[in-house]
Amino acid sequence: MPEKRSIPKLADAPPLTSELISLLTLLCFLPNNPEKSDLLFVFGVSTGLPDLTRVLKGILSKNISQKILITGGSPNFMDNPHLPKPEAEIIYELISRTVPAPMEVILETKAVSTLENVIFSKEKLEGMPLNKMVYVGRSLASRRCYLTLSKHFPETKLYSFSYDMEGTIERKPITKDTWHLFQEGRSRVWGEYLRIKQYGEWGDIHYLPVKTLVEQIAST
Repeated sequence: MPEKRSIPKLADAPPLTSELISLLTLLCFLPNNPEKSDLLFVFGVSTGLPDLTRVLKGILSKNISQKILITGGSPNFMDNPHLPKPEAEIIYELISRTVPAPMEVILETKAVSTLENVIFSKEKLEGMPLNKMVYVGRSLASRRCYLTLSKHFPETKLYSFSYDMEGTIERKPITKDTWHLFQEGRSRVWGEYLRIKQYGEWGDIHYLPVKTLVEQIAST
């Protein structure tokens, strides 16, 4: 039986003032700053695979790392498409021909949430020196990915390499500059704020760096 998310992907966003739009953009989106690193960490997705595949092929050509970890299981949520196999395996099949031969590939195929992506992957990386890590995920979730990784890899320098997802309803790219201009973008970014707030209160992410900003959004 499919499960219901505690916070829906398409959350009910309130009317947004210009101040709230600025605060939400600052909270959710991080700039890309990839550097040569010990690991390329890829968060799996069930939708938007063409966007992820495109950006992965691009970053693989830059020879940023000699190791890549792709994490993603088979989510069983009501708003997720049914997958024939885990996300990580699907993603690897799509990019396998562009993975350089010397690169070590690690697949994590059980995680069904961002927190599990990080925790289960950490088990597979036990003993591996990780001074620097580039993580790949959707731009609107780049902050939440960062906060989750920094909670569980506190000694590792993290670099974002995010991509803009295309909405599944209005089929418009959800970007740092345009998300507030249409309903699906507003709903998805508001949902990101709700997740950061809830997961921070639960202790699942490194909350301190954004706690004041979250409180400012809540009071606006």
